[in-house]
Amino acid sequence: MKLTIRTALAMIFVGISLLSLGGILSESSNYDNYYWQGRSAILDSESNNTLVNAVRVTKDFTTGAIVVRVSVSATNPTNYLGFTLQAFDIGLYFVHAGYVNESVFRSLDQHLLANTRLDKHIGPKSTVGTDLVLTLSSTQSSSYQEFNQTYSGKVDAIVELLTVVNSFLDPVYGVMTTLKQQEIPVS
Repeated sequence: MKLTIRTALAMIFVGISLLSLGGILSESSNYDNYYWQGRSAILDSESNNTLVNAVRVTKDFTTGAIVVRVSVSATNPTNYLGFTLQAFDIGLYFVHAGYVNESVFRSLDQHLLANTRLDKHIGPKSTVGTDLVLTLSSTQSSSYQEFNQTYSGKVDAIVELLTVVNSFLDPVYGVMTTLKQQEIPVS
């Protein structure tokens, strides 16, 4: 068989078509096998797939302001590769460890809020995390220091974590959000 331009172009076209078909089959297999598992796992607020890992409170020595650093993460426990971590939003207040009624910043007008927009891919069986940082005003810093002294440093943070995860199916099924509340000892 003599190789002509027409034959070469036809072979190239067939090769590209087969590669495209392989890609489509691979992606559809990934979707069929793992999307629903991944969606269920991410939306499960009882799991540890979205998590507040730590709350650290420090004092900025130059300004005297209290700085609250909240470490958060989201995990894709499945083999699905089409999720994007869009954002974390947190609201928090402090309580005397074990005594939720003794608190500071609990009322909605005092609630401490922070958010971050990440837009990071969450690969299969991987975790994406970040720190959200809040610098308290001078009044808030004073309130926190008084509260901390009153309870001899036995302070926990009550953190409400809203996690937003996207996939290509958002227009059909909507954005995936989970809301989780945790009590975390302040370090």
